[in-house]
Amino acid sequence: MTMPLTLLGSVPAWHQQANCAGLGDAMFPERGDNAAVARAKFICARCDVRDKCLTDALDRGDEWGIRGGLSGHERRNLRRDTRQKQEAAA
Repeated sequence: MTMPLTLLGSVPAWHQQANCAGLGDAMFPERGDNAAVARAKFICARCDVRDKCLTDALDRGDEWGIRGGLSGHERRNLRRDTRQKQEAAA
């Protein structure tokens, strides 16, 4: 199932500058389609707004598609690891 940004709210202005702008479902590969995931991550790897995209995905708790070069699973792990480090530092 794909979940375009427009369904999640307004599209940020920087999104028009993203390498994935206009690619439709390319950034929402099917689970288990490793080739499609690799293509989506390749698109992100060369993107000028990758950091903004990742920050936006983390802030929104976005779990769908490749955002900022990471899958939903990778973003969940990053949030968990960050939270654990913050708790350990407190």
